[in-house]
Amino acid sequence: TIVDVYADQGNTARKAISKRKELQRLLDDVRADKIDIILFKCLDRWFRNIRDYYKVQDILDEHGVDWECTQEKYNTTTTNGRLMLNIKLSVAQNESDQTSDRIRYVNEGKLRRHEALGGKCAYGYCIRNKRYAVDESKAEIVRYIYQRAIAGESPRMVAQEIFDCFNEVVSVRQVRCIMQNPAYIGTYH
Repeated sequence: TIVDVYADQGNTARKAISKRKELQRLLDDVRADKIDIILFKCLDRWFRNIRDYYKVQDILDEHGVDWECTQEKYNTTTTNGRLMLNIKLSVAQNESDQTSDRIRYVNEGKLRRHEALGGKCAYGYCIRNKRYAVDESKAEIVRYIYQRAIAGESPRMVAQEIFDCFNEVVSVRQVRCIMQNPAYIGTYH
């Protein structure tokens, strides 16, 4: 009987186990003794951190839960099998660490050159020639938000006025975020 499917969509196996919501849900079901065996595609999709693997393995052992890779074979009942598992986990963790190092190196270079780090910008900004720039089509709205906020209007009222004046839908949450975002005073990383 399949109990459920647990998929941390968009999360890497390198993330802290506390941040992997579906893994936490799986462990809750393990603790509730709903699961006998866990199936996953391959070990580096399950874990890329040796310490976290053993934390979870302790929970599985406490509840007599086994696991199996559908595309790789591991025999954790023998000394050599456990060695191979540790080697595979170490290689996966090293690969993840090296990728992280490369990304950090690239981002540090972009920061030195004052280039944008990503494709998502704060409302009223855009990326032009690899640098953050003011998006003039939205800048007037941002200025209006600050003018109305300084005048003492609530974010809810400002959001409604933006729709009335500019025919632009900006949520109350967006108004609050704009008012709290240091990018609008020139601090952008």
